[in-house]
Amino acid sequence: MQDEDIVQIYMTTDSEDVAIHIATTLVNERLIACANLTSGTRSIYRWDGAIRLDREITIIMKTVKSSAEAAVARANELHTYEVPCIVTLDVTGGHAEYLKWVREQTVPVAVGS
Repeated sequence: MQDEDIVQIYMTTDSEDVAIHIATTLVNERLIACANLTSGTRSIYRWDGAIRLDREITIIMKTVKSSAEAAVARANELHTYEVPCIVTLDVTGGHAEYLKWVREQTVPVAVGS
């Protein structure tokens, strides 16, 4: 396989508890290989006509491209936000053994299922 079949899913949440719940569920369901949680994120955005400044948890999840859509859908289902930030980013290179491990830990979702 090539490096291009690996993606990262970037997401933010309002609490560590929510982040841990989402990440643990997706790893358990083998939709992602792993997730990194980082506290201390400050987000500035407009919501309901007002500028907001909030503390959030950033989550970076690693998976295969064929599982990304299902992982995003499941993360959205588990999320507490009305409109969560969940984006998928292509991985174009990296440590070959790590990328192999991501593939081994993630069960690809068959097209059309």
